[in-house]
Amino acid sequence: MKLFLKMPQRALSVSLNRGLLKSIMKQMVRRLSLKANQKSLINQSLINQKSLKKQLKLKKTLSLINQKLLKKQLKMKKMSLINQKSRKKQLKMKKKLSLINQKSLKKQVKLKKKLS
Repeated sequence: MKLFLKMPQRALSVSLNRGLLKSIMKQMVRRLSLKANQKSLINQSLINQKSLKKQLKLKKTLSLINQKLLKKQLKMKKMSLINQKSRKKQLKMKKKLSLINQKSLKKQVKLKKKLS
């Protein structure tokens, strides 16, 4: 401080002005870099939000598609069960009919023998 006081007034003001200018410039650079960083962070967060929204939409559509597929699969299983049951019934009926036919054939053969 004493050095500044001993210097002539003009030299003192020039050196103070240079120091002030340097400090002001440093502060301005810091502020500008902070603003740029804030802007980039805001832009990045906006991009992240958009991508998250897109991901959520995709998840929703995929879940809907999966639900539809599961419903179709359940319907197909039900239909296959119904088909299996009907096949079993058909087989039972065929067996019954074949037994009835066999009995009737036997009866016919017996009747023919009796008649002949």
